[in-house]
Amino acid sequence: MDYQFNRLEEEEFNSSKFNEEQFSLEYSQINIYDKIIQEEEDSDGQNINIPEKDKYDFNSTIITVVKTILGSGLLAFPYLFKTFGIFYGIVLLIIIGIVTIYSVELLLICKDITKKYGYSMYGKITLGLFGSLLVKFLIISLNFGISCMCLKIFGDSMENLMKTIITNNNSLLVKNYLYEILVSIFLFPIILKDNMAILNKISKIGIFGVIIFLSLFIYIIFIKFSSGNYKYNYQMFFTSNPNEGKIEIISCIPTIILSFAFQFNLFPIYFSIKQRNNNKMLSATKVAIFIIIFLYSFVGMFGYMIYNDNTKVLLLDNFKEDINEFYNNKSGFKVFFYIIGISSYLFSVIITIPLLFFGAKKHSYNLLLLYKKRKNYSSYLNDKEKKIIDYTLFIFIIIISISVKNIMSLFNFLGSNNISFICFILPSIFTLILFKKNRIEKGKNKAYIVLGIGIIGLMSFYINELYHKMN
Repeated sequence: MDYQFNRLEEEEFNSSKFNEEQFSLEYSQINIYDKIIQEEEDSDGQNINIPEKDKYDFNSTIITVVKTILGSGLLAFPYLFKTFGIFYGIVLLIIIGIVTIYSVELLLICKDITKKYGYSMYGKITLGLFGSLLVKFLIISLNFGISCMCLKIFGDSMENLMKTIITNNNSLLVKNYLYEILVSIFLFPIILKDNMAILNKISKIGIFGVIIFLSLFIYIIFIKFSSGNYKYNYQMFFTSNPNEGKIEIISCIPTIILSFAFQFNLFPIYFSIKQRNNNKMLSATKVAIFIIIFLYSFVGMFGYMIYNDNTKVLLLDNFKEDINEFYNNKSGFKVFFYIIGISSYLFSVIITIPLLFFGAKKHSYNLLLLYKKRKNYSSYLNDKEKKIIDYTLFIFIIIISISVKNIMSLFNFLGSNNISFICFILPSIFTLILFKKNRIEKGKNKAYIVLGIGIIGLMSFYINELYHKMN
């Protein structure tokens, strides 16, 4: 059944143990924001009327948040732990996890103050039309960029797998762009669907791919530690790359921030909860963040421990070397198990692209519609205009994914710019402005902490880029 976007006000329920009434009274007061005229449709995916039978219970909400956060960033954590050391890597994960929870709380406070739902609405209320347009642009470019990253990871991984079988490096079958184009053709009819319910169900299948991948990873840990060739050569407290340790640490911060991002999907999840309230959303977020920290720490720590100084930027590159070794040693079962595990994870990565594309195209529709309204052209988009946007975005995703050579640079760019703004900087700015307008003091400290982490994430990418240009 389609999820229909509308402007229904939320019906808050009285069953909360969070002291919801006190929380709402503290931050709502008289809602002066109803006087603000909304010029564009709020297509953030926030105001969604979902049938009761399709809504989530508490456990399903936790799984949904975990599924939304968990993605291609998982592959980078062994390298990040190699850079930070195991102890500092875990500490940084805990810090970013806590700040992520703070940012979710700030967005719920914005909801209670304004009685509105969605980034674009908060941007418009606090920063005017510029704020609304900025939010839409950031979300479009973020969904666009992550889609490119998923395609790139798939193409590079398939190229590495095929190189273990085909020795001719000039063959078309060992070129990453071939697989990026093929999987794009496979995804094309799914991407064009406007049924959010179907896209959600498709993306949930990806969680099984992650489970199979983790099973492979546990098997790898077992065979590595049980072999007689294992060497205990890992760092607990310091980077294993002392010459460029400090700048390498700075360059990895955006990737960690990117790996916790889900705030731009907060309200679609919130509206999917049975008898929703702030307490349920915050509690589900806390449990989900704990699970994410555990998974990232587990993969990061053991991935670094079993590969030591040979740990690659992406874990799949280490798997490629293992496959070559097992293939040469005629260990057919191990090669088969590796391929199944890697394929499952790659499937879980690419199956998220249609959902990401859905968000990008909806905001693109909204921007074009806003432009047409301001020019007095029309108050709606026809099917032809929508298809032009769909095809244009899709073609650009393929072109950029093929063009990008360094996947880590794409991780860092998205993490430092889009994610730092969307997940940390903007929620804190929205909240501080609303606090000032409503003369509210409680909660400012959390807003400043979130803002500070966002600025650190934003600056880290540019410090790293400046350092490498100067050297």
